[in-house]
Amino acid sequence: MKEKIRKLFRFAVISAGAFLLFRAYEEINYTALNTNLSTGLLFLAAMIAAELSQVNLGKYRVSSEFGLLYSMIFIFHHQIALIIKVISAFLSEIYYRVRSG
Repeated sequence: MKEKIRKLFRFAVISAGAFLLFRAYEEINYTALNTNLSTGLLFLAAMIAAELSQVNLGKYRVSSEFGLLYSMIFIFHHQIALIIKVISAFLSEIYYRVRSG
């Protein structure tokens, strides 16, 4: 029974995240991304590298991704920064799951 509730909770969280992402996608100012596409891809690669190179400090993990996120908000728009962050987190989680087996 607990496993069924856990799967339902995962589905609800993923559905809510997808809904919010698509809502943000509808309202994006594409001119900011089209003029800086290479910069966006560079920030995406840097965000993935920052998430994969976390440092353990006792029982906490620290990374430099928030500094990159704040700079993306100022360079692009907050909605584009959100999408780049979601993509980098998704790809990093896939890497962690594949690596851990």
